[in-house]
Amino acid sequence: MILTSPDTMRAFRSWLLLLCITQVAVALGMYYIVSATHVLHDPLSELFTEAVAALCAIAACIGIVGVCASSRPMLLFFYINQLWGLANVSTFAVISLSSADQSSAACRLFREGELTRAQLADRGLDCDAVQHTTRHVSYAVGVLLLLLLASCFLAKAYSEKLQDKENDEQDRALVNFVWQRRRETWAKLEKFEDLVLRQFEDLQSALRSRDADTATAAAAACPSPTAGGTAAARSVAMIIPLPSPRAPPRSRIFASDDAAIDVESVKECMGMKVSEIKAELDLRKVKWDGLFEKEELAKVLAKARREGRADPLLIDQFNTMSVEQAWEATPQTTSEPAADVDLDEATAADGTLPGGMSPDMLQAATQDPEIMALLRNPKLQDLMRKMMAAGPQAASEMLSSDAEARMLLSRFQALQVKIAQ
Repeated sequence: MILTSPDTMRAFRSWLLLLCITQVAVALGMYYIVSATHVLHDPLSELFTEAVAALCAIAACIGIVGVCASSRPMLLFFYINQLWGLANVSTFAVISLSSADQSSAACRLFREGELTRAQLADRGLDCDAVQHTTRHVSYAVGVLLLLLLASCFLAKAYSEKLQDKENDEQDRALVNFVWQRRRETWAKLEKFEDLVLRQFEDLQSALRSRDADTATAAAAACPSPTAGGTAAARSVAMIIPLPSPRAPPRSRIFASDDAAIDVESVKECMGMKVSEIKAELDLRKVKWDGLFEKEELAKVLAKARREGRADPLLIDQFNTMSVEQAWEATPQTTSEPAADVDLDEATAADGTLPGGMSPDMLQAATQDPEIMALLRNPKLQDLMRKMMAAGPQAASEMLSSDAEARMLLSRFQALQVKIAQ
């Protein structure tokens, strides 16, 4: 690109034009001198010299036209003529030097006395004129050779640069075409992506609406409180709160149901630091990957608190502690209530445990042997695991199909009311 810059091309054009004009002037001057003065004293040499001079002048004129028109064919023709001119000038130089050598030899014999002036006159030789002519012809031949060589080189180089410039323009046009196609393709891809995203959002909204309708229908078909259906599910609200039916959520891939989250709870979560929100979500084993805005994290945390989401391993830790306490208990302490439980690691930023119970309430519950026996019940623990891992929907499904679980929850509800009083 640098070698085909406008400044480089302009410099080549200027030098080539200057050499062509100089060549025309030198060729015409040589033609005039040879034809008018007959300095070569040989008709054949004069004719040959005049032809060479005329050819050099014509080739230089063609070169001027080719440079001005930036025509590669004319420059190529000029280049070929310059090569031929080099051959002709070289031949002329050899002939001229040979003739000059013969004339110089005759003049040397005259100076040595071997030839008379009459013999020189018969041969048409003038020793002073021969020496003068030989010197001028040598100068002229040298200048012509230099002009022909320089113009030949510049013509070839300028022709190649014209081709390089044309190639650069074609490459630039190709690159612009490719980028134009790329921009058009990206525009089409963006439109296609928007279309797919809208269709996906519509599908997501339809699926959520269908799930909400299914949940509403299932809640309406649940047994009465005596059978333990929906009422049993409500009885676990303090430790396993269940969601109520509501309108379908907005069709956003990352967002939860804004209408389903308590506004005050969201405000409370917004008062926390982002690191604290993420720490509590990790504590509750709720994924927050792909969420970057604080408001989104606060909504997810508020929903997790409302649904009682937690790490199901808490139940396994509870069972382990119970077994250890039973193993280490003495006969005097077996009838005493269970020891205090360390709840610091399981307490969330809002001061509650996963499920909605306060630490004080749970500590009081651990002092009640009947409540502890219920908490050790495998059926109730399975229900709590489902609630902690999958949310209220999974717990509702289990309650609607398991009478024993509903009975255990009824007993647990009564004991919770007793503790609260």
